[in-house]
Amino acid sequence: MYKLKLNPQTNGYGVTPGDDVKRQQMDGGRGRYYIDVKRNSHIVDVNWNLSKTDFNKMMAFWRVYQSKPASFYADLVIDQGTRQQYQCNFIPNSFKTNEVNGNLYRVTAQLEVIQNQPNATADQALISDWVV
Repeated sequence: MYKLKLNPQTNGYGVTPGDDVKRQQMDGGRGRYYIDVKRNSHIVDVNWNLSKTDFNKMMAFWRVYQSKPASFYADLVIDQGTRQQYQCNFIPNSFKTNEVNGNLYRVTAQLEVIQNQPNATADQALISDWVV
């Protein structure tokens, strides 16, 4: 498995967390909420500001991915506020070069990211004083 060694910019970062909860509309009153599938994948909007050398490496990485679209690792900021390694795939037709300005290349993409195993005990401890 490959690891994408070019870290995306943290500004302009967008994460749509994988939501495990579904809502069923009822005939009147409030809906019914339930867990459908545990640990749905995140969708992450990422961007890179790359030099020409790094742009060439990024394009080589993307072409290799195109020839064999296997998951890869990338260091992303999603759950803990710091970079962590996640397993990812490029979402088809989302990878693009937005700007070429001299030696600066701006590239964006969407990644489907597998959630890392959460620590339920630590999460409960963080919000323990929110219980009413």
